Amino acid sequence: MRDNKDMTYGRARRRGCKDFERPWRDLCVDKNLEDDWLERLDNLQSLRVISICEGHYHPDQSARSSRRFPHIKLRLKEQFLPDISSQWRQLQPVISNELHRLFYCVDTYLDVELKFRYRWRGVRFAYQEDLTLRINGRCARDSEEMDAATREWFERTVGRVEQLDGAIGAQICSEGESRP
Repeated sequence: MRDNKDMTYGRARRRGCKDFERPWRDLCVDKNLEDDWLERLDNLQSLRVISICEGHYHPDQSARSSRRFPHIKLRLKEQFLPDISSQWRQLQPVISNELHRLFYCVDTYLDVELKFRYRWRGVRFAYQEDLTLRINGRCARDSEEMDAATREWFERTVGRVEQLDGAIGAQICSEGESRP
């Protein structure tokens, strides 16, 4: 599943899904991703999914191919992005503590990126801030069907993401309420 800005909306309805995908709402998602995980991730308070993949096995792929590893990529929701840099000093320790508490494990690699950039918008440059989380499983898929280890990784990771989202949301909402 990819967010609507990164994917043609309604692809499932217009073109049909690929053989390793299935329709979910108006999107095509990997066929073994459970509706419960997708619903839970879709209901996050402060984060939104921009990409999710169950990992794909193909006998011709290298065992180290990035396509074989499951992942979930998230971005801070649009309404929280403006001036995220001004909140970073308060948010960074919350994120750091939660990442250590929730993701200090051998089955997951996690990358958090705070970006500040100027992008050309055709007429002038626009300033943008962005907070992205990339969560990758460390165990490559070794079969076409989703194995128990990958299923368990998704179940644990979705729960961890929900807890992280709650902590980030609580910090951002409390900061927003205390602003003049």
